[in-house]
Amino acid sequence: MKKLIKYILIVLIVIIALPSKESSLSDLIKEFNYSNALYSFYSSSEVKELSATIIKNGNSFIVNTNVSNADSVRNNINNIQGESVTFNGTYNDYVILKTKLFNKFCFDEELLSIKTCYGYNNNLNNSISIDGKVVNIQLAYNNGNITIGTPVILGSY
Repeated sequence: MKKLIKYILIVLIVIIALPSKESSLSDLIKEFNYSNALYSFYSSSEVKELSATIIKNGNSFIVNTNVSNADSVRNNINNIQGESVTFNGTYNDYVILKTKLFNKFCFDEELLSIKTCYGYNNNLNNSISIDGKVVNIQLAYNNGNITIGTPVILGSY
């Protein structure tokens, strides 16, 4: 019996100690299947990717691509500082995403007709602090367009 308990404890320790794979934004929204999505990645390193549009922005780079190329483009970019995805959606989609993406809800904002909310998702590692709250995902709804960004939306919405 002691050997069985030791074995179970060792297995549990190994499982806990194994590094977990960081999820990307595309991993989190795959179930929603937004085929019209535009992905943007923000990198502090020079980017050379043939299946994307690259914009040099001072010392950083913005890499835009469509949903079908998002995972391969992401895998070919070093020093990703953030990523976002924009797609057409309804306010109801926004509400559904808000409940599904946030493990911890932080706060809402509304400016003009743009609704935004900030929260935390346990599967994303990159986070920032806003007003003393740790956030790593932002969701915005603007006139039929939804944008999700991690750790926040770095581009326009």
